[in-house]
Amino acid sequence: MTWAPGVGISKYPRLGASNNQQAAFFAYTSAFSAGEFETFPTFYTDDVVLKLPNHGTFTGRDAIVGFYKKMFPKVKESLQVEQLICDDGGICAKITSSFTAVEDTNEYFGEFKKGAQFSVKVFVVYSLRDGLISSIEVGRRE
Repeated sequence: MTWAPGVGISKYPRLGASNNQQAAFFAYTSAFSAGEFETFPTFYTDDVVLKLPNHGTFTGRDAIVGFYKKMFPKVKESLQVEQLICDDGGICAKITSSFTAVEDTNEYFGEFKKGAQFSVKVFVVYSLRDGLISSIEVGRRE
């Protein structure tokens, strides 16, 4: 017996409340931390908005990717998810963002010498639309 691909199979949006959707969120944070620019932006809507406390607001997938493509060769960011609350409309996460200077720079956090590291504890609220991230709001928690 054969049938067309996808027939009779439930299809969930990429991100949301189910265990598989939460696992997809961890795949997103891993891709982001690894600087996989071909992967992590696929979790965004085209019109996604990112609000970073010290760096402003970035509107659109290309603006976010452009910011991180410029930053990552100088400063690497790695996300460690500590707690996650999900439903089909959004995700709230307690995250520690760790930053490592790849080269000397003062562009992002003041004077930051190659090899230096620091971490920031944040709350991040991700709004979802059709299983994709439509907005990201970051706030410090300590």
